[in-house]
Amino acid sequence: MKSFYHPLTIISTISAVLCSLTAPAIAAEWAGSGRVVSGSGYKGSVSLALNKTGNRVTFYSGPDKGKSVVLTQSSVKTGSGNFWQFSRCGDRSEKLCVTLKQSRPRREIYYLLRAK
Repeated sequence: MKSFYHPLTIISTISAVLCSLTAPAIAAEWAGSGRVVSGSGYKGSVSLALNKTGNRVTFYSGPDKGKSVVLTQSSVKTGSGNFWQFSRCGDRSEKLCVTLKQSRPRREIYYLLRAK
């Protein structure tokens, strides 16, 4: 007697493989506001927009606008001397928390970004 489950397993496996091959790379555009917590512009409001695909970040605005960098762990230092840190935050990790330690002007900014 032939098993009904064997052909079903083969079909579902093939479907899963085809879907994973045709699915686009996971990428997200993030945007939000930030607050200068120390240094030049203390207590000022700023905004930031970026695209994060895996460990690559492309800045659409902010002090590194137009630059694309590769994260080491969850941080990166850009050629302009800015140090960026990224982490998921929020109840269900639906937000992206970003800290910028900027060298010129010297200041620290905390951003809270949401997926667009």
